[in-house]
Amino acid sequence: MATAAIKPPLTTCLRCLTLQAMHKTLTIRIDAEQRAALGRTARMLGKTIPEFVRETLEQAVSARSLATKTSHIKGKVSLNTASRVSWARALKQRNWRS
Repeated sequence: MATAAIKPPLTTCLRCLTLQAMHKTLTIRIDAEQRAALGRTARMLGKTIPEFVRETLEQAVSARSLATKTSHIKGKVSLNTASRVSWARALKQRNWRS
């Protein structure tokens, strides 16, 4: 009777593929306070420092429109007609570009 090979969990496979695709190293210098803050934030999010830094850099350099970045809040504020008119008027008065 042949035994089937034990397959690693899917997350392990994905992590291996991800690591194999990364072939460049970037070295940055940060002070001890920044390093500690990175560690705290990464731990809070349940990530390693390299994972947290890679994701943060990706978000910072990705070219996304404002509409894409804010689409999750679209339609969250509803104003009655009187409030909407006064809101629009206040925005127009404060907009230095118009």
